[in-house]
Amino acid sequence: MEHHRHALLSLIMVAVSTELILGCRGRCEVADAYYRPQKCSMVVTDISPGRPFKLKGVNIYNGEKEKYSEEGGWYVQYGKYIAIGDTVIKRENELLMRIHKRDSILVFSLDCEEKGHR
Repeated sequence: MEHHRHALLSLIMVAVSTELILGCRGRCEVADAYYRPQKCSMVVTDISPGRPFKLKGVNIYNGEKEKYSEEGGWYVQYGKYIAIGDTVIKRENELLMRIHKRDSILVFSLDCEEKGHR
């Protein structure tokens, strides 16, 4: 009886571990598809923290008003570092958010367990 219980527990642990690994991989692919097409290049004039996370600013290339909105969770990593007057750049097809301060540049990559998403 004890042997069967041990075998069952081992089987359950393998199933749960597999689900966790595959579940993370799926979330990484969804995050990649969500963030990769997004872009912004602005000097920040307004920040709305929370969900969705929103930035308003002036495009650094054409001087027009620009908005950036994110409903995912990536902003949790970088949002607290953005201040009015910072230049924020997220290029299309990249998974990097750049925050240009007066004296430094902060770069945040989308942190996912799967290689190729950093």
